[in-house]
Amino acid sequence: MRFTLIVPDGTMAIDGVGHRINVSSAPSGLHAVQWYGTWGEEEWSDDRGRMVRNQEIAESSSYQWAIDAWNVAEQEAQDAATAAAAFSAAPSEGPTVI
Repeated sequence: MRFTLIVPDGTMAIDGVGHRINVSSAPSGLHAVQWYGTWGEEEWSDDRGRMVRNQEIAESSSYQWAIDAWNVAEQEAQDAATAAAAFSAAPSEGPTVI
């Protein structure tokens, strides 16, 4: 799995599919996380938003909360697409003739 979490934007993309997610569980100062499948990087910023350090990480388990939030958003998007497809496929009724 490849993911990108951008905290200030409240967005996360997994394998190229992006959604807005709730990032309130993000640690203070975390700007972004890039996960490349077997390793990743955290990008940290100061209280003025300036990048202060990048840190390599060896596991993504600290970001399971974000993955879970993305999964919820993805399911909601799929449900909405299914509902829209069902609505557009329904036969339309013509005008009532008296």
